[in-house]
Amino acid sequence: MFRFFCLRHTFSPATNEVMNAAHRSKHSATTTTEGGSKSVIVIGAGWSGLYALKTFLDEHGLLEARLFEMTDSVGGVWVYNEKIPGGTFRDTRTTASKCYLHASDFPMPKEFPHFPHHTQVLDWLKSYAKEFDLDRHIHYNTKVIKVRKMKDGRWKVVTGPCFLDENGKGIF
Repeated sequence: MFRFFCLRHTFSPATNEVMNAAHRSKHSATTTTEGGSKSVIVIGAGWSGLYALKTFLDEHGLLEARLFEMTDSVGGVWVYNEKIPGGTFRDTRTTASKCYLHASDFPMPKEFPHFPHHTQVLDWLKSYAKEFDLDRHIHYNTKVIKVRKMKDGRWKVVTGPCFLDENGKGIF
């Protein structure tokens, strides 16, 4: 049985229909397509989204994986912008040691302090995406607008273009 959980984005009118999907993790979904191959989507290119995308790409037999990110960068809350509420503050550091934060297959650099600054975390997340060639699976400036389960059990995911103005407001 497929399930779909919590989306981090609000919905608005649809502009572009994309792929079918069902649940795989908090920010992702999977289903079997008509041809029998698996398709997966991940919503959000923050820490969890990047880990989920890499995990799905590593899975044997998984033929298609996409990640939708509404901004122009990986990093999620680690991207600092003083005009956009939420996320990180100018002087934010992690509250957990880098020993516990990094991926087991891509440790944080030894020169990072035990409690890295948000700029270091963001640089590390960008390096992680580059190291595992995740970028080619990421659709930037793409907002997930609606997710709906269809009668046949597959999921319909509707996306649209999204660009943030200088005040962090979405332009669709």
